[in-house]
Order: sequence, then C-alpha cells, then structure tokens
Amino acid sequence: MPGQTGSVAYDSEAKQSIEFDLAFDRRTEVTGPMVLKLWVCAKDTDDLDLFAAVRKFDRHGQEVFFCGKD
Repeated sequence: MPGQTGSVAYDSEAKQSIEFDLAFDRRTEVTGPMVLKLWVCAKDTDDLDLFAAVRKFDRHGQEVFFCGKD
C-alpha cells in the first residue's frame, strides 16, 4: 500500500522470485500511466535485473486480458 515500507530478500541463484498481491475490497478504476518506485540493493554484486508487471484477475481468480496484450 502507498506509504508503507518493508523489505524482502531472495536467493537469485536458486531461481527464486518475489510476487506481491493487492486485492481491492470495492469497485476500483485505474486510470492513466502507472509508476513504480523502488529502492533496491544487490548484496555482493553491482548488477541486477528487475521485471515488473501488473495483471488483473477477476473475482474467481481468472486472469483478465486486455486488447493489445502480447
């Protein structure tokens, strides 16, 4: 949630990844461009790759696809 801080860590050599979920408790419209702000630290290296995606799921857990998606 906006304004909250935290930290996560994982072992990239073990092919792990991290996912976050946010469920809205009421009808919500997302309009305009999205911005993701991250502060990251790569322990014991000076290189890292980040990938971010926003996906929508309906109330039954089925992914909702939009026109223009790959």
